[in-house]
Amino acid sequence: MAIISFSHPKGGVGKTTICFNYLVHLQDKKKKFICIDLDGQSSISNLNQLRVLNKLRGFDIKKFKDERELINFINKNDDDTIIVIDSGGFDSAFNRIVLSVSDLVITPFSDSPLEILRLIDFDKNILNQIEEQSKQKLKIHLLINRISSSIKQFDYIYKQMENCSHYTFLKNLIRDKVIFKNSLTEGKGILEIETKNSSEIKAQEELKKLFKEIDNLLN
Repeated sequence: MAIISFSHPKGGVGKTTICFNYLVHLQDKKKKFICIDLDGQSSISNLNQLRVLNKLRGFDIKKFKDERELINFINKNDDDTIIVIDSGGFDSAFNRIVLSVSDLVITPFSDSPLEILRLIDFDKNILNQIEEQSKQKLKIHLLINRISSSIKQFDYIYKQMENCSHYTFLKNLIRDKVIFKNSLTEGKGILEIETKNSSEIKAQEELKKLFKEIDNLLN
């Protein structure tokens, strides 16, 4: 059993969009998986409902009332199932459990100063606390997400986070593309969209490379 979580201590960073598209990827690869929705806004559950309304195959999504129920569910799952968790955009008991049990944690973020400052604070304070409680080291994989296509160098991002001890950057990144928003209106991932221009083709290529990197990290 592999557990991958998409998590960020701040909401509105594109976390659920990446998670939803990863579910589409797993479904396309015929992988056995379950998604756990821990986001208070139930965004991924709502997108799944929209998917079903558009006569697309939905995902198996679970929600839990308390931490004990979540832990029991994880402990009872078989070894062949990939558990994908869309966690809330805040610090909570649920999210602390997720960070401590996940085999891979993906944190999307943009170059917004507020997002970067929140991650720096999270690294210095919360992640250290979780390590002390769980008695294990945490490693978070950062995904540069929704970044402008005009930006070619990212040293200004790396420099701000060079003193963070829990983060490592994924090799791939995701540019800000309209196709991400448009596809969700139909309950689709962008890999299910028939591309109409070079921008959409590029978006699909970036996502495929990202998911290949994630799959390799899980294996």
